[in-house]
Amino acid sequence: TVWGVTQGPPSSASPSSPPNDIYVTTDPVVMVLDHITGAIVGRQDLERIPSTKVIRWGKYLVFGTHSGKIVWHQFLVGQAWRANQLKGPILGAPILVGDRGIAAGSVGGTLLMLDGKTARRMWAEEVYDGITTHVAEGDGLVIVASKDQYLWAFDAGNGNVRWKYFTESPLETAPSVIGDNVLQWIPSEGLVCLELNPGDEIEGRVRWTIKDVPGEILGTINGDAAIFNQDTKTLTMINLKQGSISKKYSLPKVRSLKIIDDQLYVIGNGSLVQRLDYFLSMRSCKI
Repeated sequence: TVWGVTQGPPSSASPSSPPNDIYVTTDPVVMVLDHITGAIVGRQDLERIPSTKVIRWGKYLVFGTHSGKIVWHQFLVGQAWRANQLKGPILGAPILVGDRGIAAGSVGGTLLMLDGKTARRMWAEEVYDGITTHVAEGDGLVIVASKDQYLWAFDAGNGNVRWKYFTESPLETAPSVIGDNVLQWIPSEGLVCLELNPGDEIEGRVRWTIKDVPGEILGTINGDAAIFNQDTKTLTMINLKQGSISKKYSLPKVRSLKIIDDQLYVIGNGSLVQRLDYFLSMRSCKI
């Protein structure tokens, strides 16, 4: 399993210089590749095996484990630096919050905010049941979906609860913050859009709900939210202001999608990479 592909620091003091190496985090090693040739130039054994995608903080690879630890791996020297313990396995990747915060949740219901520079705990909170996916952040808040049937909004600075929205279903898919909107798929309700900052509304404030639009929220294209349903291979575009479906596309041969700079990149069967430009034209290449 590949948990992360991380670009190393520049080869000189100039920020525009190419990186020295590429660090590929796998089970149970980090492979160091030459950025020009792709040749393996190093191998770093991991003391703890990742259970989440890897994020980079400075000279560290940061990831969660099944034992409930958030690990800082110093990839320039190839050694573990520090680790923090949460209750239960960590399944959702840590996220960067603000200038130096790192937040993650665990199956045991722990939400932890850590200082990215020192790896020290800034604050910790407990929800009523497990957190099985990654959390989201925006405008000074950390948004958490939990199996306790609540969508939580915590103050990123001190961990205080700003609002919490109760649902009739356990939440096991990740929330997404887009502008001043929080999008959450709720099995009993559908795709729900809440205000990110509802003022004094401690129970949250719903803007709109759309039934039958499950899937992964990829981001936005031309201001519309893009949602891909892996089961039906359907891409749905949602008008965030009106709370309505603007377009739907059937992509039966797609394995995965990613949005970069308002462009949709598609990896299909047969190693075909395609780029859809605002859904008007398509460019593809074989790899």
